[in-house]
Amino acid sequence: MTDRHDRRTVIAAVGAAIGGSLAVPILAATVPRPSGQRAIELGPIVQTASGAVRGYRAGGVHVFRGLRYGAPTGGANRFKAPQQAEPWTGVAETLIAVGGPSAPQQPELPNALNAGFTSNAPMSEDCLFLNLFTPAANDLGRRPVMVWIHGGGYSKGAGTAPGYDGTHLARDNDVVVVALNHRLNAFGHLYLGDVLGPAYADSGNVALLDIVAVLEWVRKNIGQFGGDPGNVTLFGQSSGGSKICALMAMPSAQGLFHKAIIESGATLKFRTLEAAVAATDKALTVLGLTRTSAQTLLTLPTAAFLPFGGLAGSVGSGPVIDGHSLPRQPFEPDASPTAAGIPLLIGSAETEMTIAAKPADFAMDFSELRSRLAGQLGDKLDQVMAVYKASRPTASPAEIYFFLTADLRTTKPTLLQAERQALQSHAPVYLYRMGWRTPVAGGKLMSPHGIELPFVWNNLEASRGLVGHGAELQPMATRMSRRWAAFARTGNPNVPGHLHWSRFTPQTRATMVFNVRDQLVNDPYRNERELLLTVPAGPFG
Repeated sequence: MTDRHDRRTVIAAVGAAIGGSLAVPILAATVPRPSGQRAIELGPIVQTASGAVRGYRAGGVHVFRGLRYGAPTGGANRFKAPQQAEPWTGVAETLIAVGGPSAPQQPELPNALNAGFTSNAPMSEDCLFLNLFTPAANDLGRRPVMVWIHGGGYSKGAGTAPGYDGTHLARDNDVVVVALNHRLNAFGHLYLGDVLGPAYADSGNVALLDIVAVLEWVRKNIGQFGGDPGNVTLFGQSSGGSKICALMAMPSAQGLFHKAIIESGATLKFRTLEAAVAATDKALTVLGLTRTSAQTLLTLPTAAFLPFGGLAGSVGSGPVIDGHSLPRQPFEPDASPTAAGIPLLIGSAETEMTIAAKPADFAMDFSELRSRLAGQLGDKLDQVMAVYKASRPTASPAEIYFFLTADLRTTKPTLLQAERQALQSHAPVYLYRMGWRTPVAGGKLMSPHGIELPFVWNNLEASRGLVGHGAELQPMATRMSRRWAAFARTGNPNVPGHLHWSRFTPQTRATMVFNVRDQLVNDPYRNERELLLTVPAGPFG
């Protein structure tokens, strides 16, 4: 991976040299490397609806970083639906180190587990940019398009993180990969329609409308980058997958994407309008404002809103059923009719919550386990404990806790969403479960939230702190990334030479369990599933 790291170093140097500009013309065939570093091979000029752009060639693909898909969202555009980007003249050189600015958010220091998915890009309310990776441009190709939506609990994250570099996914599978930034936190989900009037009716969902704007950009422009605007797949993890659930119920997104992949993000329902209004009142109080002075929100400095990213149940809590841009719950009590024709690949990891566990969590005994679960399980506590002990007789109390909390928070809504989508009988559903256990931290993390990402993106090197090392890793990454790309191509994740993946139905519940050796299992852990249907699910995390 030395060549790839060298390339990042060179691009960073160029980005610094041009001051981070998105439209500085570079007329030479290559950009000389400073102090003996390798030069950049410039790519072809591509004409978009807004103007001409040029990226560079690296790793066997054409890379365009920092493509603008919408106008700045600060100033008069704060809290409003996205506007089209102003056209430009000349050639915009997309040679920035990582891409356009990230949405404003509380900084997150990289650690061994999240380093691959933390961006070092600057932050700005002017954040409507995307990165694009394609095997060829201007070739009239009709490649599948995979549009990535990052996670981060609606309040953090960026499509520019190194783990979302689409070079391998695009090159090895002949697909076009788009990774985007969009508004987060209060800027993406603070509902102001009742305090600032009809012009802000969409304010609770402008983050989703940003994604719709990306899809509209793709429809207009992706053909010039070798992609097929009629074959677009959304894929996302955690809250990124949750946003896809919402988009499946949004009239404005209909027809702009054709398949969906949801990784550990199944979401049946979002905030009601009443809950969003209450959250806005709470936000006004925190900011020292009232409903009569709410207009001040439009001129407060960006930094004033960043603390809301850490207030659960406040303004960072995601989409709103506002009766306008998002008129109904996406999968509650059933699947939205707008989702009926969309093939769905959906799944989760076995022990999602270990990603945020504290050292003491791994040392709990059965007494503490019961104490932690009693509030949610109530009179079902003894029955649930007995079923989990019987199905996992060698599991420690901590392991049972993590299996159970993952099932309540993620597995249960995943299964319900798969079932409700399949009942529409208009498009196939494929279900997976990530069973591979990472060896890092002595193996105690088992299969944490996000563990599939390095494999899906085939970017193991960017996430060694999460997946470790081992001969089995690259074959798994090759296999999983191929399946994701195959689904994007045809709506079927089967790949010649690999285990057949049967469609999920409410009757068979076929589940692909990813591991060193994959297994197709019908209705795994059936006793646990049936029992948990009688237990209230935990909040989505």
